[in-house]
Amino acid sequence: MAQKRAAAMARRLQQRLLSNRMHLRYSDYLTAVATASMGLLEAGEFLGEPVSLASDAWTIDRISGPDVSDKSTVLSFAHIAANAYVDPPHGGEWTDIGGGFNYTEDFGWERDGLRGHVFADTENKTVIIGLKGTSLPYFDDGETSNNDILNDNLFGSCCCGQGGQYAWRRVCDCQTSTDTCNSSCLMTSLWKKSNYYHAARHLYHNITAIYPDADVWLTGHSLGGVVSSLLGLTYGLPTITFEAFPDALAARRLGLPTPPGYRVGDVEKHYTGIYHFGHTADPVYMGHCNSFNSPCTIAGYAFQSKCHTGHNSV
Repeated sequence: MAQKRAAAMARRLQQRLLSNRMHLRYSDYLTAVATASMGLLEAGEFLGEPVSLASDAWTIDRISGPDVSDKSTVLSFAHIAANAYVDPPHGGEWTDIGGGFNYTEDFGWERDGLRGHVFADTENKTVIIGLKGTSLPYFDDGETSNNDILNDNLFGSCCCGQGGQYAWRRVCDCQTSTDTCNSSCLMTSLWKKSNYYHAARHLYHNITAIYPDADVWLTGHSLGGVVSSLLGLTYGLPTITFEAFPDALAARRLGLPTPPGYRVGDVEKHYTGIYHFGHTADPVYMGHCNSFNSPCTIAGYAFQSKCHTGHNSV
């Protein structure tokens, strides 16, 4: 009964969006998308999994997005993802993007949380958000590394770093016995502590307020790629990530909206607009960096998830 109520609530919000979309300005449509997504997320949080909607509750739209078949485009996104680690802009190892995109904003650098930069074209018609990934404590001077590993182990492990390798950093207390994790506790921890995902949603709302008529694209490396992917799946935004650890486990637990007939982690991943770039020699990207003597484990990171959302490009 509870599942039916949650699904009905999400369905009403989605249908309201679809019935109104032809009468809205683009900026108002973005607000409607956010409202419908919020309803789906609330229902997903209640259920502990994505809400299953009928196929007629969805439409397939052709939207503007980066050409992932073009090498120079992918490299530009890689530069944006790399620049997300650099402050101040245009200093240090900063790389100018070119291609008509210029640095316009930054965010998070005054705090120890989500950080990155915003780029826009000359007409403010397309905005690209680049999110910083994990900073290792040995090179970070303690700036974001503690919050980074908190989010890494919330998103990437089966039970917040519990029940596995001794060196993994535990970021919740949800293990009830050997190989058993309390799912309710885990969901609560994920929603309350995964501040990077929630911070990214607030960031997206702020960006769309500043650029109400712009298309928004996302990119990031490592943890920044995971958060970009989760945000892209939430709002249907084109996303390119680099060397991101598998994110399907986190997406499912967050109850992110999924098209009809699609389950997070499926091999066939059509219509997500998300592209993950990596290589087979990278154990983090491949989901293999979790043995007792792996560098991830030694550093405290618990990467147990195996599947990516979206398309994999290796």
